[in-house]
Amino acid sequence: MIVKFDHISFSCTLEEEKEVRDLFKNYEIVFHEEKLRNSVIKKDYMRAEQELHNIMLLNSQDEYPIEITAYPKCISSDLNECVKYELVDDYIVIYSVAPTETERFLKLLGMKQSENSLWEIKPFLDKRKLKIKVCKTEEKRKVYLDNRGYGSLAFLVDNICKQKKLLENSDISCSDIDELMVNGKMLKIFFASSITGEIIEFIGLR
Repeated sequence: MIVKFDHISFSCTLEEEKEVRDLFKNYEIVFHEEKLRNSVIKKDYMRAEQELHNIMLLNSQDEYPIEITAYPKCISSDLNECVKYELVDDYIVIYSVAPTETERFLKLLGMKQSENSLWEIKPFLDKRKLKIKVCKTEEKRKVYLDNRGYGSLAFLVDNICKQKKLLENSDISCSDIDELMVNGKMLKIFFASSITGEIIEFIGLR
């Protein structure tokens, strides 16, 4: 079960890290870790081999948390991608080649569609709802975690093994589970992607 929306990630190069940080002036830095190893389970979701990366978690009282992930290499992002995340006002947009499949993925996360067509969930550790709008796009190129720009969403879950089994039983492709130390905490993580290409990270506290 999802207990918290952890962040939306924004990828950039190491050289761009400070520049990207300056884009989010109303955010405070929760933590900033440098030269972390890249988990082997990310390999299938990356364009290039990236041994190390930096992570900067930003938080704001009125905005969704953002993780800036800085890699040695980063591919410029453009509109020719099958899935793209975008922050718009108080919701997140997912551009999808097959909105029905993307919405099926959101349902598996426990999200429900509201009267204004936004998909919503309010995990019990969050103070606000996560709102997502699914928009159709005709572009079919694959998205990677090391594309420049918004590339994935991340959720904290109460039972990571159970969450993975739930998704796999519903024909969602999942990585293995890996462990890594971030900000002094040992985390268990895995990545999932639907046939429409959106990438979601699931995090469980050890």
